[in-house]
Amino acid sequence: MPRLRVLSLWILLAAPAVAAVEVVDLGDRPFRHEPERLLFHVSYLYILGGYATMEVRHPPVPRQTEFVLRAWTTPFVSALYRLDMTLTSRCDPASLTTREYVEDRAENKYRIFHHARFGPGKSLVYGHLARGRTNYETFPMERYRFDALSSFYVARCLDLSRPGTVYHTTVHYHQDPHHVEIRVLDRRRIKTAWGTMDTIVIVPKMDFRGIFMNEGDILIYLSDDKYLVPVYMESKLSFGSFRAVLKEGYPGPVRP
Repeated sequence: MPRLRVLSLWILLAAPAVAAVEVVDLGDRPFRHEPERLLFHVSYLYILGGYATMEVRHPPVPRQTEFVLRAWTTPFVSALYRLDMTLTSRCDPASLTTREYVEDRAENKYRIFHHARFGPGKSLVYGHLARGRTNYETFPMERYRFDALSSFYVARCLDLSRPGTVYHTTVHYHQDPHHVEIRVLDRRRIKTAWGTMDTIVIVPKMDFRGIFMNEGDILIYLSDDKYLVPVYMESKLSFGSFRAVLKEGYPGPVRP
C-alpha cells in the first residue's frame, strides 16, 4: 500500500493578502515549545493503516529544541507494505532555524537514511546512505533555514486568525532549498476525541515529496486556541483519501 507513504506526515482558495516569512522571532508567541506528545491514528480508504506520533522534546543540550515525528504501519498492513519512519529536527528554540535534521525510514526491506547538518554561515553538510555507508557532501545554503518538520511548528507560531492569509518561507529538504506556502483556509467546527471543537484549517503547499505528498492538498485542522494543536488531517489523493486523527495527547496524556 504505497500511498501510506503519506504517513510521512504534514502541510484552495487564492487570497490577496500575502506575508513574507523568513526567520520568525518566536519568543513572544503562544507556542513556547512545551514538551508535547501527540498520537494519531492514520487511515487510508477508511481502513486503519498505521499510527504516528509527534513530539516536542528538550534534550540536555544548551539552547536546543527537538521535534520528532514517527510513523509506522499496523501488523496487517505491514504484511503488504511495511513502513517505519522517524524524522528528527534539532533546532534553535528562539527562531526554530535548523541545526540538524535526520530522516530514517524503512520501507519493506529497504532502508533510506538522510542526515543534514546546518553549519555556520551558509553551509549545509548533507549525507545519505548508499551501499551500507553514509556519504557526506557540503552545499551552499540560503540564509534562512528551516527543515520540512520544523516548518510545521513554525506554522503553529504564526497569526492564523484571519482566513485568506498566505505565508511563504523556504525549507531545505535533502540538499536543496524549496518554497513552501501556508494558506489559512477557514474556521470549521469538527468532532474530536474530546467533543466538538473549533478549529482553524490551513493548507501547506510545497514542490517536493517530503513530509507531505505533493499530489493533493493536505488540510490540517488546528485547535482554535493559543496552542494550535493539530487534531485532524485529511487529503484527497489520486486514488482514495488519507486521514490522520488525533487520539491521545493534548488535552490528555499519551500513554507510552
